[in-house]
Amino acid sequence: VTGWFSGLFGRKRFFTTCIILFTASSAVCGAAPSLNVLVLFRILQGAGGAALIPLSQAILMETFPREEQGMAMAIWGVGIMVAPIMGPTVGGWITDTYSWRWIFYINVPVGLVTVLMTSLFIFDPPYIRRRFARVDYLGFSLLALGVGSLQLVLDKGEREDWFSSRLIVYFSVISLVALITFFLVERRTREPVVDLSLLRNRTYTAGTLIMMIWGFGLYGAIVLLPLYLQSLMGYTAMQSGLALAPGAIASLMVMPLVGRLMNVLDPRVIIGV
Repeated sequence: VTGWFSGLFGRKRFFTTCIILFTASSAVCGAAPSLNVLVLFRILQGAGGAALIPLSQAILMETFPREEQGMAMAIWGVGIMVAPIMGPTVGGWITDTYSWRWIFYINVPVGLVTVLMTSLFIFDPPYIRRRFARVDYLGFSLLALGVGSLQLVLDKGEREDWFSSRLIVYFSVISLVALITFFLVERRTREPVVDLSLLRNRTYTAGTLIMMIWGFGLYGAIVLLPLYLQSLMGYTAMQSGLALAPGAIASLMVMPLVGRLMNVLDPRVIIGV
């Protein structure tokens, strides 16, 4: 829904708001007095941080000319690939050396600098400035209900023995019905919260599916490997992070090369390789 919010409030305004939300939530997470407070503000932190990825991509694509977009996205991709892999290493060192609270506090100065740089260097193109539009309350509610219920199923399923639990069955049905209804409603809405007509483009759809599969593989490993190494293998937080470091090094080396090849080869060939 990032594109929808950008059109509703203006890209720069929404981008700045997301950075502030992420930074403020990080500060509260670091000072959290209880687990409930930590979980609540981690949700808000995720809500603010999630929008930054598509917004930054859109800003890059409009800032650089076509012949430089490949390298720009490659450099951007270095951060996207390296950060989640190196994060456990740095976070493990901070946790072992200082306190887990500092893995949240370190986001605060970075966030403040980012807000300042955004206010100075990022501007909305004329076509994306704030506009008043009909809010798709029904579509947004159905999407939130469907995705939220699915998240509960995936989070609680293993603990509740999956479909042996009535709770999991109920939330699965709610998620399925809500998402199907969402797709049907969005196809007929004049100003949908998610423009499903983009999926008619086969190249876009194929790219989206590839990124989804890539995300399953990358982030699944990033989440599970540290737990496995620390719980079963006896690694410290820093050691488990170091075990993921080779992947970050490989990404750091390959991304700039891919950026140069984008101007020489068909991107589909690079993806296939």
